[in-house]
Amino acid sequence: MFCHINAALLLVLSSLVTVSGQTILDVIKVDPQLSKFFTAIELAGLSELLDNNDRKFTVFAPSNDAIDADEAFTTYMTRDGWVKHLKANCQLFIVPNQVLTDPDIFDGVTTELVSLNQTLAVSQPFASINLVKVSTSVPNPSQTASNGIVHTMEGVMKPYWREIDLWNMEVHDELVNLQKITSRIGFDEPLLEFNTSGTSWVASRNRGYGNDSIALGFYPIVLELTDPNNTEFQNLTYNYNLIDFNIYEEDIPWDSQIKVRARNGVADMWITKDAEGILRFNDAELDRQAFANNG
Repeated sequence: MFCHINAALLLVLSSLVTVSGQTILDVIKVDPQLSKFFTAIELAGLSELLDNNDRKFTVFAPSNDAIDADEAFTTYMTRDGWVKHLKANCQLFIVPNQVLTDPDIFDGVTTELVSLNQTLAVSQPFASINLVKVSTSVPNPSQTASNGIVHTMEGVMKPYWREIDLWNMEVHDELVNLQKITSRIGFDEPLLEFNTSGTSWVASRNRGYGNDSIALGFYPIVLELTDPNNTEFQNLTYNYNLIDFNIYEEDIPWDSQIKVRARNGVADMWITKDAEGILRFNDAELDRQAFANNG
């Protein structure tokens, strides 16, 4: 086993190319195997970072073939409204303040690396990073630059939220009451599907269904939403909580309001951000924003 891995690493090491005077961005830009990754970096607003000679980086760049094989990542790149998802995924590929060759990474000891987005898992036995290996099918899989090193990967590394859809997100402790209701009324499918335009799910926390914590004026609505015999009203209501594009909190200007049509097609929702930067959907204040692979 170790002889096989060492041989593979020696093969990659023998292909290490030093590109004199070029930054990581330059290396990516001129490599025909990384043209789609260069586009992704540009769209995500990370090109200036990787062109900075005052910092050092290790970049795990997915090849064109890897991106072509990843439908969701391709959607993030090619369809409007996904740029924050694209940026968060691309940040996962970038390890700051280190220049790591293959022997540095696969040293028999290292178990994780810290990227710009989250921690990467290193498997020594399988010579992989977040389950993805350095490519052995391109001429120059590892290239050093003036500010770091680029490894061409055979797949797209995924952050944790790429494994979670909007329905799975409801398993979160703060959303279990909502998940029970949507499952009972058969509202799973809208939260599982992938719409290329994106989906925003305005989900109520557990306390939104607690009799002791909800405003008295809304208590009758809560009873209707939790009545097992009232599925028609519940489906209409929960479709009102779905918006057919991605809403990123940071994209809403302070002291502004916008009106959007909800998925139920019969009502609008007001999205406002006040002068203090508090975002609200109608009168409900945002508690937190979280990514799923489909919205």
